[in-house]
Amino acid sequence: MVIVQILAIYGIAFGASQKAAPLVFRLIGLERRLWGAPDLKSQGLARWFFNSLFSCLFCTGFHAGWAGWLVFEHLPPAVTWAFAGAAVSYLLDGVSKRLER
Repeated sequence: MVIVQILAIYGIAFGASQKAAPLVFRLIGLERRLWGAPDLKSQGLARWFFNSLFSCLFCTGFHAGWAGWLVFEHLPPAVTWAFAGAAVSYLLDGVSKRLER
């Protein structure tokens, strides 16, 4: 089960770094459009923070670790297996693409 959990953490980190960043930036822009832009400096700070977070795999992995713990402790095992499946699919896809060269 530990290997599945490690793969799940990798899946969470990869998903966050590749998929969550555009979503977060869209939400920051949506907030500005809905409620106005009372403080553009704070929005710039939020963009800087999330851009720095998602570009640093070590940082993203750290946060994926505690998020993974929350998944393991409080959600059904199917969620853990789903993240692990995503990680295995991504890793095996990378291996097969490299072998095809």
